[in-house]
Amino acid sequence: MLKNLPRVLLFAFFSELLLSFLYICVVALLSEYAREIGSSGTFIGLIASAYSVTELFSNYFFGWLSDKYGRAPILAFCDLALALCTSLTGVVSNKWYLIIIRLITGLFTGILPVGQAACSDIAVDFEQNNIYQSYIIISQGLGCVFGPLLVIILSLLNFEFRGFCLISGLLMFVLSLIGIFFVKETRVFKRPKIHEEKEKLNQNDLDLVDIVGSDDNEEKDSKKTVEKETQQDKKNGDQQDQKNKEEKEDQKNKDEKEDQKKKESEKNTKKKLRFKDMFNKDVIILIAMNYLLLLPLSIIFTILPLLIVDVYNKNPNIYSNIIMFLHGSALTASCLIFYPFLIRKTNNVFAWNYSLIVQIICFIPVGFITNFWIFFAIYAVYIWHCCVNAIQVIAFLIFRSTVGMEGQTVGLSQVFQALSRATAPIIGMYFYEKGILYVVIFMASVFIFLLPFLYFTDIPKLLKRKRSNENADNK
Repeated sequence: MLKNLPRVLLFAFFSELLLSFLYICVVALLSEYAREIGSSGTFIGLIASAYSVTELFSNYFFGWLSDKYGRAPILAFCDLALALCTSLTGVVSNKWYLIIIRLITGLFTGILPVGQAACSDIAVDFEQNNIYQSYIIISQGLGCVFGPLLVIILSLLNFEFRGFCLISGLLMFVLSLIGIFFVKETRVFKRPKIHEEKEKLNQNDLDLVDIVGSDDNEEKDSKKTVEKETQQDKKNGDQQDQKNKEEKEDQKNKDEKEDQKKKESEKNTKKKLRFKDMFNKDVIILIAMNYLLLLPLSIIFTILPLLIVDVYNKNPNIYSNIIMFLHGSALTASCLIFYPFLIRKTNNVFAWNYSLIVQIICFIPVGFITNFWIFFAIYAVYIWHCCVNAIQVIAFLIFRSTVGMEGQTVGLSQVFQALSRATAPIIGMYFYEKGILYVVIFMASVFIFLLPFLYFTDIPKLLKRKRSNENADNK
């Protein structure tokens, strides 16, 4: 499957895979290491959260850099910086140095938005962009699969955290060298095919009327020329010469108009885009939807250890890793099997509504069950459908983003995802103290609230127009 993909997509895939893998392993092992070098209590919490604090700023910044300088160089730079920071994490023996290193590490985590923007550059249409976005989600899922397994193995072998960081840094360094020497930049600084399709679908009805009107005028002109030719057969050579001159002038005028249109389009593509140019109604709505989609999942991760102990009476260290392994497995399988099948058999709007409704149904029984394995099965179904909306919201966001600002748009969306992860513990613990039923009601309400959001955008109308255009082309 992977061998036929573009190199830049493979590079983004393995970069995000290694980043997700390292994040899970380091977070799981960091607390014990921080205790060994003299940290305790609140300071360990500060070390753990330092990475996420600076991550807020890196996503938009590297998305902006990738719009300006290209995707492959920025991905390689992030990998190289993360290789150095990961290695230093295992070398430092002072708690203050450790928190500084974690803050710096978070500054170079812009791999995800750059990789997602790269998908839009190499995709030839909306459907292929959807598929490429799913590969980025798969890389995160695989990181969640192998991360917990490695944590368990390292714990059993008593492998030192320092050695793990040095080996991981070396792997990241090798990956950065592969990107520097073997991955060519695929983002040409002009409008690729997906942007041509995007602009064609986003144009307003007046443009369509103008196009139809111009076609009618061309038909009328062609009829006139035919009538003139029949009349000129009866006329002398002087009249024939006069006609030829008129035709040449008409052709010259048409060529001048076409050249003028090309120059205007080139000026529009080369004009300096500002921050406010990134926003339109759909982009604002989709960024808000992205925040809300991640909020219930982040709440689950927050309360999961407490839920395992208080409700299911299990060991949180073992069963939390089991849930994390399930999370990655279900995410990967859904992206590979379920999502392509659902989109192929239905359409994007139906898939969006169907997945949200299933997630609402999944949350309702969680407030009443006391068996861990029933929760395990429900959570698998939830993740199976959750990734459908996660892929779609990024694909929709790129589809409606300003041409030349895809990286910045996705980067800003990732900033709000980080805010979702930051606010989820507060919201989750607030409702959990009131009772698990309150948590369930809140999370189900979020998905109910999301159901009509898609219809506040122009996306259903544009996708319907796209399908009608494709049907007309096939005929």
